[in-house]
Amino acid sequence: MVPGPATAVRHLRAFLETADPALVTSTQAASLVRDFVELERLAAAGKTLFAQRAAQSPTWVDEGHVNPAMWLADQAKCPVGEAVGTLVTSKALADLPETAAALRQGKLSAAQAKEVARAATHA
Repeated sequence: MVPGPATAVRHLRAFLETADPALVTSTQAASLVRDFVELERLAAAGKTLFAQRAAQSPTWVDEGHVNPAMWLADQAKCPVGEAVGTLVTSKALADLPETAAALRQGKLSAAQAKEVARAATHA
């Protein structure tokens, strides 16, 4: 794993192991929800940005999957159709640098980037 995301995952797991919503104020809980929403958006951005490149690796074959979409669906615990959409968006972002930049910065969600990519490829 690349150190940045792996470190963040490790810290988040450690935090959640002992997190107890009953021990924080409602204002603190609202702040935590905002942080988790941003983490979710950034994690989806990372998945989208790297999905096409990951599909080029032999990992999905080595792990016994029929195609990259099925591998991604297994990794993300999501429907195959959603994984296909992520892969299509990931590939389209190579030709949409402004959209990719907005996704990286958290200005667009992965769902929004998917819609932009779909419109751009069907225009």
